[in-house]
Amino acid sequence: MKKLFIFLLLLAIVPSLVSATVNLDFRLDTNKKVVYPNDNVILNVTIVNRDATFTAKDSVLTINIGSRFYTFEVGDIKTGETFSKEISLKQFLPGTQNIKGDLNYTGILDERFIETSYGSFEVLFPAIQRYPRNVYISDYSLPDKVFSGKNYDVSATVKNDGDVKADLILEFGYIDEYVSENITLNPGETKTIKRNVKFNNPGVSLLETRVYALINGDKYLLNYQGKKTYTQEERLAKLSFDKIETNQNDNKVQLKGKSKLKVYIKNDGEIATNITGILTSNSEGLIITNSNLFYSLINRGESLAQQEDNLEIETNGKNSGSIDLSLSLTYMDSDNRQIKLTVPLNINDKIEPCKEDNACMDTQTCNNGVCTEITCEDGFIRDRQCIKYDCVRDSQCPEASKCDTNIHRCIEQTGCIKVLDSGNSEDKADFLIIGAEYGDYTELKSTIETLFNLKPSKYLGFFGVEPFKSNKNKFNIWMIKAPDYNTLPGTDCSTMCGEAIDWGQDANYASKCPNADFVITIFKDAKFRSCAGGGQWDSLTCQADTDKGKLILHESGHSFGRLADEYVEPSLGDRPWGPNCVSTQQEASNLWGNLVGNNGVGYFQGCSYTDDNFRPTKNSLMRSHYSATSFGPVNEKAILNILGGYK
Repeated sequence: MKKLFIFLLLLAIVPSLVSATVNLDFRLDTNKKVVYPNDNVILNVTIVNRDATFTAKDSVLTINIGSRFYTFEVGDIKTGETFSKEISLKQFLPGTQNIKGDLNYTGILDERFIETSYGSFEVLFPAIQRYPRNVYISDYSLPDKVFSGKNYDVSATVKNDGDVKADLILEFGYIDEYVSENITLNPGETKTIKRNVKFNNPGVSLLETRVYALINGDKYLLNYQGKKTYTQEERLAKLSFDKIETNQNDNKVQLKGKSKLKVYIKNDGEIATNITGILTSNSEGLIITNSNLFYSLINRGESLAQQEDNLEIETNGKNSGSIDLSLSLTYMDSDNRQIKLTVPLNINDKIEPCKEDNACMDTQTCNNGVCTEITCEDGFIRDRQCIKYDCVRDSQCPEASKCDTNIHRCIEQTGCIKVLDSGNSEDKADFLIIGAEYGDYTELKSTIETLFNLKPSKYLGFFGVEPFKSNKNKFNIWMIKAPDYNTLPGTDCSTMCGEAIDWGQDANYASKCPNADFVITIFKDAKFRSCAGGGQWDSLTCQADTDKGKLILHESGHSFGRLADEYVEPSLGDRPWGPNCVSTQQEASNLWGNLVGNNGVGYFQGCSYTDDNFRPTKNSLMRSHYSATSFGPVNEKAILNILGGYK
């Protein structure tokens, strides 16, 4: 009762759970809006806690610029306190560079919040007559799996497709350890540089390659490639042969005839999974049939026989005594491994025939003095009877269910399920759709297929609009149902997103789909004003069928395209950012002046909530998803720049 009273008292003091999100003034500003490829950019980060009652605790700041990311531990930002940091960013390629900052912190009731801020700057080609513009990194490789403390060969291939001889500096590195090499490439020439890199720090790291032109002693950035890799601790299983069992009373094989074998493998190390083996023999007097073995997993300290009783040998009476068989195993601990074990086998010509079933193994019966294996396909043997499994393969289960081969039963999938498969997640933009309030995978999948135009629909959806339409092959889409994910009580279609969402639930469901790059949460029945920032939350109930797919496009313009709103709503403040909304016409000219006059591009007042800012087109999906059917040339260009990072 005392705890309840304190909780209610806190609620009386703090008028809204999400008030913390609107009382942090988080800004990203660069010292220059226009730079050249050889310039470093100074990014000024300012976070002001304007709240009078609480501290933003355990704050972590993440900055994303293209494929580059920077993480900083900010700590606690107390009431009235200002955090500021000046970050020097290395050179960038020509073009518009968009900046996204996420501030993740703990609020007054130990909930986690994310504040997001955006910025941008333009990198221009320098006015140098012989500037080599067509030099790029054509191939970039590093291992798929990396372990802490080990060295790996990585390589980058640089190609000169221009008509100018290029004197280059190639920088190659990980964290703060970079090496550089001066090379010269004639037009049409290609060169591959290899380096041996040691990865020391577990976790996600960024391996970077930069190519600079060296002109009159100055460096100009020509091309950049960054690739994330996950460095993990190495886990080692330790497998060894333990024992064998046969269908003979004394676990020996008769001198002539067929026998069944069980081979027991012991593990004295970390867990081993997906263990497959092949048993072979060099003895002329012994033939191994059905020589494949499989063990699903062997924990530390366990000794297990193969999963299926299919291992059979045949002796022809030429040998007796002890011989050695060879067992080749492949298995998985923290990596794929191989090992070869010796399996000793005794061949005896004095084995007594069986007289009753109890003299045989549990999976056999005694027939005419010989222990004979009971046939049992797709099942198991109990009391010498074949009991059929409910399932042995996924095709025997309904949709969104799979066969658990450990218990041989169909179980509903609880992890993320792929809806659109375009290939390897390392190369694709992986969207996870969390179906809030959806209790049925069939219904959720049908909704996603409609919203994303994955099946014929009379309404516009995600892949019905450029540039997503022409780049569908760059996306994977996953889904996970979340029947117990509800909004906070008392919301309607005018309720701001921050006052309706329990943010922690997204992290819980997203953690079950580690491949996800972007998370979209769609609510089946809840009512609130949709939004995007560190994630994306869409209320389908507040939209007509004609607008649901276009709502997804509008909010994805924020979360994926890093675009600003282009409508006016003074109560939301004045926050121009991104490549599509700026505070002056001069800034607009710098960003999209080269497109003015094409397909309706110009300088139109009104965006980022006030009439003072400038947007590129009269209407677009970022201004009104109800009336518009396209993003417009400037927004499409910005999205295409991001799509360029995917294959």
